[in-house]
Amino acid sequence: MLDFIKLRTYNQELINRVFLHPDFVKCKPKNNYYYSKYKKEIGENLQLDFHKINDFNEFDYVDLCISPHYHFNNYLHNGNDLTPENCIKSIFEILDYLQIKSYELDELKVVNLEVGVNIIPETDIKELINGIYYSKKTPIKVYEHPYNRRTEEKDSEFKIIKTYAKGLQFQDKPQFRIDINTFRFEVKTKKHRKIKSLGITTAKDLLNIAKYPRLAEEVINEWQNVLLI
Repeated sequence: MLDFIKLRTYNQELINRVFLHPDFVKCKPKNNYYYSKYKKEIGENLQLDFHKINDFNEFDYVDLCISPHYHFNNYLHNGNDLTPENCIKSIFEILDYLQIKSYELDELKVVNLEVGVNIIPETDIKELINGIYYSKKTPIKVYEHPYNRRTEEKDSEFKIIKTYAKGLQFQDKPQFRIDINTFRFEVKTKKHRKIKSLGITTAKDLLNIAKYPRLAEEVINEWQNVLLI
């Protein structure tokens, strides 16, 4: 399943079109080099980051930050399964909402991609999370709360490994029906050249179901590198 995707375009017509989208409002950018907007009811799960030229509100590119799994669940959670078919449907709906035309898909380069899987293990989720220590030789450390662990950005040029006790994350939301023992394993790929090695170059590839088995293989391969005690 695809959780977070960042799509970048330098096409000025597209930049102007999404900038003028009536449903987006200004929000806090990640740094002073950007001007950012998001859909207020959704927040960072549907955000536009415009890279500024010379500190003026002129932009050389925009990053479309989208979350297909959250979209599938009306932006409430990502604690269930998301099939490739439903993922593709979600991506198509988001891009259509952003007024992206089918012939413009190749204008959107994939520069950030998070691929993951939710499972319900037989082992107690707390024991499982506490037993995860390394991805190869890279430490997996506590991040934000005890049952959220990941590698750090400084330890890898192109990827981050994330592990979550997803059921515990949403334990106060029983209406979502997320099993308390749900475990999430996720690979965040940060560099376009690495993403390209997975057969993904532009948004057009994300709508091709034939590309998804290679992404699933990447998740499985990365899990083989995890030291679990």
